Amino acid sequence: MGQGFDFNKIPKKTLAVTMKDGQKLIVKMPQKQTFEKFSMVEQMAENANSMEAFAAFDQVISEILSNNILGVKISPQYVDEAFDFEEKIAFLDVYMDFVNGVKSDPN
Repeated sequence: MGQGFDFNKIPKKTLAVTMKDGQKLIVKMPQKQTFEKFSMVEQMAENANSMEAFAAFDQVISEILSNNILGVKISPQYVDEAFDFEEKIAFLDVYMDFVNGVKSDPN
């Protein structure tokens, strides 16, 4: 019999995030649908400063933060109320550096 492969033995890379209330989340890599939404939001932000773009940012950040190993759900409303725009952009910059780092070094 040949070599085997076990998906359960692949080490998963994560990003530690400390929320404003001190809660710590261990965020996983994005699902494909979240990554696609993020790409759409980036395009929206480049084309217009609309309320629709701000709401979409909150939705994407909510999905990213909710994709954590503890299963804690973070709502778009919480993101809207807890973080200002500068904090949201700073988080997304760090998160994309994390994602791009994993993509460029999958081991």
